[in-house]
Amino acid sequence: MLKKCVVLGAAALVLAGCSSSSAPPPTTSHSLGTGLKIEAPPTPATTTTLPAPPQGWTLSSMGARGITALTRTFVTSGGKSITIAEFPLSTTAFHLHVGSQDPPGGASKAPADAGPKTGIYENRLLMGAFNGGFKQNAGAGGVMVNGIVVSPLVNGKAALVIDTDGSIHVGTWGSQVPVPGEKLASVRENLVLLVDNGVATPASNSVDPGIWGSTVGSNPAVARSALGVDAQGNVFFAGSMSALPSDLAQAMVSVHAQRAMQLDINPNWITLGIAPRPGEPMVSQVPGQNHSPAIFTNGWERDFVGVVAKPSRNCSLVFALAPGVGGANPPLVICGPRHKSGGSSAPVAS
Repeated sequence: MLKKCVVLGAAALVLAGCSSSSAPPPTTSHSLGTGLKIEAPPTPATTTTLPAPPQGWTLSSMGARGITALTRTFVTSGGKSITIAEFPLSTTAFHLHVGSQDPPGGASKAPADAGPKTGIYENRLLMGAFNGGFKQNAGAGGVMVNGIVVSPLVNGKAALVIDTDGSIHVGTWGSQVPVPGEKLASVRENLVLLVDNGVATPASNSVDPGIWGSTVGSNPAVARSALGVDAQGNVFFAGSMSALPSDLAQAMVSVHAQRAMQLDINPNWITLGIAPRPGEPMVSQVPGQNHSPAIFTNGWERDFVGVVAKPSRNCSLVFALAPGVGGANPPLVICGPRHKSGGSSAPVAS
């Protein structure tokens, strides 16, 4: 028989793995001070049988719905090594966080769930995180988080768009994104596109710092990162401690990204972490990266994106933010039958 588990409000943000069982293992009960009790489900038993990753890829993370992250090393035509991580649409969702220092004033404007560190309940589903874009004083574009504009958005800039269901889209702001009717939660702009319509843009062949940012030292081959999305909605992060914009574009084209954009650059900022399973400590993924991904759970000075695993299939990952309304938008998990009531329902990551 299916057990109904309902998570209410930011005070009980995530409960993962509610499932049916003839003899369920013991659970831990927590009172929310509302007369209700929420049962925190036990950690699912591990299995020795893992799905085989596609050829050339390494299985890096598993969640309740299957593979949540794959990684591989891409070697460019110029011999540069780039780490690529894939986060499947069917098993993951995304949440933008502001830093304690950048964007300026963001930490005071953003709701707590989008602040400089991931929250205790979000951490139960957290299986990855990666760096955001340039500092706001670079003029690379604006930031909106949970419907709140922290820094004005600029038409013509490449934009990472997170919808209210936790999915990511990439495109040029004002022309390609948002699409009509799109329900926006967060936007992170940065520079211009590296890849468009599945091919490297002409700009990607340039090393002009006016296009791609100033580097530490005179060598344009520095630590760089990028984000892309393929036609199926799967998300790719690419990072290297020595790469050109054209190298990032090559990497994104190799995984069939339809659009891709550069994120942050220079050695102090490139950080990618992936946990073997949701809620476990994240492991550094880009060889030579300067920081442990623990910065994202402990608190970081720059904006970043958290990656959460979708719960088991009898549960729904729900983002409570109503389109066009700024405020708290933590990922919530609801298990069991859902009952519609008056008004619009919260966006659900299917």
